[in-house]
Formats: sequence, C-alpha cells, structure tokens
Amino acid sequence: QDASSMFSTNIYNFLKYISKDGQVNMNMEDEIIGGSFITK
Repeated sequence: QDASSMFSTNIYNFLKYISKDGQVNMNMEDEIIGGSFITK
C-alpha cells in the first residue's frame, strides 16, 4: 500500500472507533482517544 492509502485507512478506523451510534465518544480516559488529543 502507498502512504496515502495507509493514512486514510488509519483515519477511517480511528473515526469509526470514536463514534458510537452516530455520536462522537470523547472519553479522555480511553488510552487511544485521550492520547490523540493535543489539549484537554
């Protein structure tokens, strides 16, 4: 795979992970979600 395809797959999977039932999950205690934010 080329880099842009891998990047878009990662972004898609991340957005799928943080959204549940059409709502964005902003659980800062989740290691993946909390670690992805620059500021709290």
